[in-house]
Amino acid sequence: MSEIPAHPDRTTSLLLLDLYGALLTERTKEVLEFYLAEDLSLGEIAENLAISRQGVHDAVTRGMASLLDFENRLRLLQRRQKAEAELSLASQAVAAGDRQGAQNSLQALAELLW
Repeated sequence: MSEIPAHPDRTTSLLLLDLYGALLTERTKEVLEFYLAEDLSLGEIAENLAISRQGVHDAVTRGMASLLDFENRLRLLQRRQKAEAELSLASQAVAAGDRQGAQNSLQALAELLW
């Protein structure tokens, strides 16, 4: 799998937030949830949290940088995506009666887990 881009799409950002959100401060996590999950504008978030738009922007920027840093260090999303790909290959191999292909995919999956 390729490395996560510097500016990931919304879906990837939400996955990163789901995986690493507990490592963020409560305020940063709250801002990112409003921004990513609820699709609120910076102004709407600022109004909801009684902070400036610049404060929201800074929290989003810092929060995304932290999420990307966590992924670059821990690679949980990358490993999850590889595991999903191997499971899909194993399933296809089983459906096609390819025992060796299924075994290879399951071996690769086991290596990801350990």
